[in-house]
Amino acid sequence: MRPATMEHLLTVMSLMVTSVISDDIVTVQTNLGPVKGISSTVSFDNVTHAYTVFKKIPYAKPPVADLRFKDPASYGPWNGTLDATQFGPSCIQQYFPGYDEFLPNLKQSEDCLFLNIYVPANASVKHKKSVMIWIHGGGYILGQGMFYDGSFLSAIGDVIVVTLNYRLDVFGFFTTSDGMSGGNYGFNDQRKAIQWINDNIESFGGDTQSITLFGESAGGFSVGLQAIFPANKGLFHRVIEQSGTSNSLFSDTPKHFLGSEMVIQSLNCSNGMASERTLCMQSKSAEEILNASISLPVFGSGSLDIHQIGYWAPYFKEDPRKLMQNQSSHAVEFFRSLDVIIGTCESEGSLLLEPLESLQNKLSFNISEGITSDYMCKHIVQPLIEDFYHNNTAIGNAICQKYQNKGSIADQGQNVINSFSDLFFHSPAVQSLNIHAINNRKTKQFQYVNKRRSVFSSSLSRYPWFKGSAHGDDLPYIFPFKTTLPSVTDDDISFSLKMMKYWSNFAKTGNVNGNGVPKWPEYDLLTKQYALLDVHPLIQNNLYKDRMDFWLTQIPALQSGTTPCTMQECVFG
Repeated sequence: MRPATMEHLLTVMSLMVTSVISDDIVTVQTNLGPVKGISSTVSFDNVTHAYTVFKKIPYAKPPVADLRFKDPASYGPWNGTLDATQFGPSCIQQYFPGYDEFLPNLKQSEDCLFLNIYVPANASVKHKKSVMIWIHGGGYILGQGMFYDGSFLSAIGDVIVVTLNYRLDVFGFFTTSDGMSGGNYGFNDQRKAIQWINDNIESFGGDTQSITLFGESAGGFSVGLQAIFPANKGLFHRVIEQSGTSNSLFSDTPKHFLGSEMVIQSLNCSNGMASERTLCMQSKSAEEILNASISLPVFGSGSLDIHQIGYWAPYFKEDPRKLMQNQSSHAVEFFRSLDVIIGTCESEGSLLLEPLESLQNKLSFNISEGITSDYMCKHIVQPLIEDFYHNNTAIGNAICQKYQNKGSIADQGQNVINSFSDLFFHSPAVQSLNIHAINNRKTKQFQYVNKRRSVFSSSLSRYPWFKGSAHGDDLPYIFPFKTTLPSVTDDDISFSLKMMKYWSNFAKTGNVNGNGVPKWPEYDLLTKQYALLDVHPLIQNNLYKDRMDFWLTQIPALQSGTTPCTMQECVFG
């Protein structure tokens, strides 16, 4: 997936009026040694909440020198009292100007494998709290745990919230076809952090029998992939996949090896045995390696085509989509053993706007007025089938026909956004829910669609034709920042409280309901009910049925040359 613009990244900023009341030092004894954190309070909706935060706790050794491009190694105990009062650096990533003011620590380093723990005031070894582990998004190439302030969700939801860093870009997903590098370092960083939390969170008052993994975008894809990785059994019990599932075409990349091979060549490390090439890569500076990655050619560069594939993502020998389609696989068995929330924002296709803007000077139409059907078919759908469907023209024609609009260019523009949203987000979400729900009486599943925009979607005013909430619009309501903004409203606060209560309810019991929030029924194959989340949530059913049938029955039939399937078993493909 292409990196987000600064403007899009800022959609995750908060809109709530908050304040820090006090700061006191707190020391906790752990099996690895004592750790010093900060006890403080936040005010939200005129109510003061107490919490403690421990920052920059190392969960793995610094992945530098001979540990670069290797799976994370356990950090072990530390000497003396660990100072956990300041955030650590971000993992190495491309720099985005204007982002600085929202980061407590502006430094970047390969030594970045840290986590942050937010603990409600009344948590203790005798009064254990459910644990929520947040995996940040950013297309696998940017982001950091400290960007997401877990104090509000922790204090208001009465849960422990953990945010973490994992290696990104080439450092996290350097993968070669010859065995030189197996990749998945970022994915395995996440697993190492999850294991560390299982081993140590009880010292902070956490309940290891009630752990929820949640994330958004690349974080959602990561959570989905962790949830079909059977070796994780017992490490977490519930998952929340926000705008990202394991069976999305965005969860990995068809270009697993290409980026790595080009980086190797760019750095003159392509000669010799695999071990020699590895030593060569390890001898380069982090700056040299990152610059080689940033310099990789953009697919379709120089043309009007929009390609939606990147170089860096987790790599699995077995296709995650095929694993999810096999109901007898250990992957599906593990997935179905977990309680799940899976949801999306209405118009996830907002991610198309950035590449379209970059091409505006070359286009024959004004994006502010919409998108033409001719451009959609030639320069969005055609690259799509090249990248993901082996250039199957029947599929390309079907997509064009399905999403063509004979009305205005504005309506056509929204149809283009819908096609992107449906393929990469909505239909994988529905399919995942169907797979989870079929003949499953042991665990629960819930679906949502976020309807509410954030104030940082104001850039969408440039596109009067764009309808619905954009990718990432749910985040500010789950992770408010300690920032006072003039646009805060009572509805913003009300919605944020509902979101945090739904999420924390689920983390505690596997059920979103209770604690004074409106009833949200479980998803099932008969009614397919979901919550349209806003200040006043609405319960609807069968999300975008006609469009979902297209992607989940007609497109697979075109791929296999068979008749579209209508039986219940079709949820597995």
